[in-house]
Amino acid sequence: MALSLRKRPGRAFTIRGTVHIWRKGQRVSIPVPEQSTGTSDRGEAEAIKSRTEAQIREENLTGRRPVPTFGEWLANYIEATGQERFLERILDHYEFLPADEVTDERILEDGSRLFPGRKPATIRRNWDTPIRAIINHNTKPKRRQVEDTRRTYFFTPAQAESLILAYDTGRYKNDHWARAHLTFLLGQGVRVGESLAIDTATDVFLDYRYVIVRNPKNGAQYRLNLIPRVTAALSRLPNLGEPGPLFRRFDGRPFTDRHNRGGQIRNRFARAVEEIGLDPLLYTPHVCRHTWATWFYSQTRDPLALKAAGGWKSREYERYIHLASDTLGDEARAHNWAFSGTSAVETATAETN
Repeated sequence: MALSLRKRPGRAFTIRGTVHIWRKGQRVSIPVPEQSTGTSDRGEAEAIKSRTEAQIREENLTGRRPVPTFGEWLANYIEATGQERFLERILDHYEFLPADEVTDERILEDGSRLFPGRKPATIRRNWDTPIRAIINHNTKPKRRQVEDTRRTYFFTPAQAESLILAYDTGRYKNDHWARAHLTFLLGQGVRVGESLAIDTATDVFLDYRYVIVRNPKNGAQYRLNLIPRVTAALSRLPNLGEPGPLFRRFDGRPFTDRHNRGGQIRNRFARAVEEIGLDPLLYTPHVCRHTWATWFYSQTRDPLALKAAGGWKSREYERYIHLASDTLGDEARAHNWAFSGTSAVETATAETN
């Protein structure tokens, strides 16, 4: 039989079957195992099927493997990761281009042309980063999974309370944002960079106790329901309802986007950590996320809720399950960090986009 298309509900078309060629006067059948086309559009899938047949014939007649198109690489990436955000425009421009022609120079030139006047960070997020992720997925050797030997640090509730108090000292005594920001990180588990990207006017719905996180690490926008203590902390900020970032420097100016794990607040955070007697090399701003995850699971005992609330698509969330304890959850609740019985995260609806 020739190649055929097959589609399961909610999935992309797949190709499977046999390609027939003539070699030295004899008909040779080449079986093709099932593989994804990366699209649910029948017309596109038919085109991919035809191209696949032609490539298989060329490879078997000449002994040379054809260079895959960037569209094929993109389909492989979607099938393996499930990530589709920012890929439509890339597919429009590179779908039928040989993958080895998507060079660094082409990526930079096309990015500048397609996003005129946009900030470099916007171009990186919408163009450079997803393209390089596709290239890396298709060219780098897959690493063997090894045992996770990392050590995970977190604050106890008492330490967290001391850390918050340590923020209200010296030149930062009248800082409106720092204490609310630290409370937000401990109470909601959002990564530092993601929290600094939240816009007060478009992303914060304090009356309904939720925030939209529009630029998370994995690209999947979501709605974050706020716990009462965080809601109270945010309600005291002077810039609610104004355009611009929710969390700001002590002088009211926006933080600089440094594309790292909490670098914007690292120095101040380190001083506060030292003041409460802990090592700032171990207790970095990202430890607030570890802390939230440990407290959250200690109270909820729901691994799926933890995974969703933390925005993980990998099994990274499992490391916190082994750290949780009922005592820790009870202590966090006693300090008004309460997660039980709340829906911590939901996918953002179309109305809030």
